Amino acid sequence: MSAKTIVKFTNLSKRYHDLMAVNNLNLEIYQGEILGFVGPNGAGKTTTMKMLGGLIKPTSGKIEINNRTGIMIDIRKKPADLFKQVGFLIDLPAFYGHVTPNHILRYYCRLLGLPKDIIEERINWALEIVEMTKWQNKIIKEFSKGMVQRLGLAQTLVHDPDLLVLDEPQTGLDPSGRILVRKILQKLKKMGKTIFLSSHLLYEISEVCDRIVIINRGNLIAVDTLINLEQKMTKKQILCEIFEPLVLSQIEKVSCL
Repeated sequence: MSAKTIVKFTNLSKRYHDLMAVNNLNLEIYQGEILGFVGPNGAGKTTTMKMLGGLIKPTSGKIEINNRTGIMIDIRKKPADLFKQVGFLIDLPAFYGHVTPNHILRYYCRLLGLPKDIIEERINWALEIVEMTKWQNKIIKEFSKGMVQRLGLAQTLVHDPDLLVLDEPQTGLDPSGRILVRKILQKLKKMGKTIFLSSHLLYEISEVCDRIVIINRGNLIAVDTLINLEQKMTKKQILCEIFEPLVLSQIEKVSCL
């Protein structure tokens, strides 16, 4: 039985004058998987995610999202109910410093049109997942960067979306913060969420991803499981360029290393 497609990119391209940021991307995201979107800075990851979120328009191609009934809907039609089943965390989250997580999430729930009688429940649920319940009434300006990042995840989750689009959620976090984010991602996967996760560092997301997409200069390089990708990469090379001739003492020092 084939996996259910949740998102489909078809011949998706985005050009900025002479720069082709995303070039003819064809890709499917399957239900319940964590799909890692990996590439160096400037590879086209954020551009792709912003197109998925409707923040920028593609130059050509299309993006479709499953509407829960098995029908793929083109996001150019911008149906409001379709975007309510998606949670976006694109770029670094930022919040007013003089308010609390409770205020922020309550306001976001109202923007999404959630019924008043479930808002409190949704806020508590989202904060519990990101392990921030005891800070829900604290002023945000006193938070560390990791705490702000987790609040961004809570905002992404509060309406209980089926699909999460997370753009480098571990950027700038210390080791303990990165471990906690991976723990949260694994928890969300067990809940059946589909996660589209980007990073420019493969090792950051290799432990949680079912498949890896490698993109560079807007071009799709590979899509596969991490194990299969490692098997395909049978050759390992280190290229060194010497700008000045090495004297004998330097050669001996390098050989000792």
